[in-house]
Amino acid sequence: MEHIAMISHGKDSLAMLEAIKILGRPLDRIVTVDIWATPTIRGELPVMVEFKETADRKIFKRYGIKVEHLKAVKSFDEQFYEVIKKGKHAGDIYGYPQTVHAWCNDRLKMRPLAMLDNVECMRYLGIAADEPERIERQNGKDNVVLPLVELGWSEDMCYEWCESNGLLSPSYKSSFRDGCWFCPKQPIEQ
Repeated sequence: MEHIAMISHGKDSLAMLEAIKILGRPLDRIVTVDIWATPTIRGELPVMVEFKETADRKIFKRYGIKVEHLKAVKSFDEQFYEVIKKGKHAGDIYGYPQTVHAWCNDRLKMRPLAMLDNVECMRYLGIAADEPERIERQNGKDNVVLPLVELGWSEDMCYEWCESNGLLSPSYKSSFRDGCWFCPKQPIEQ
């Protein structure tokens, strides 16, 4: 059985890697999903792309595991123009995602992770100890481990650990959320 840490390069998922080490748990792979706006343009701002590259080098140096970068078969642009084949919107294009139940999260982020469904594995998720709703959604899943919850690390503790170890995303200094530069959930000021 493989032990796989799924990271976003946010404070909780990066601190989770240290929690796994402290707990002495096995770790075989570290995976992340990169979002692409077009087949040649990344979905994250350049400062985030650079941060992820730097973080990946630090992760390899600290834990000896290279971060695997997954991506969707189609970019946002390609999916945007794809025609819906069934349902009440058959014949329409996917178009701009809605702020609730956005197709882009499923198509661009979750589907690449679905390839892990065919692997017998234990998944580590970076959910902090002070996130009761997110913790509750994982209850009953036999193949999910929450190392930050085991250690009792809060979101603030994850922030502090990342900051003191040079792994704090620049998005925490400039805004309250990261994500794709084209995301409809981004506030106007961002």
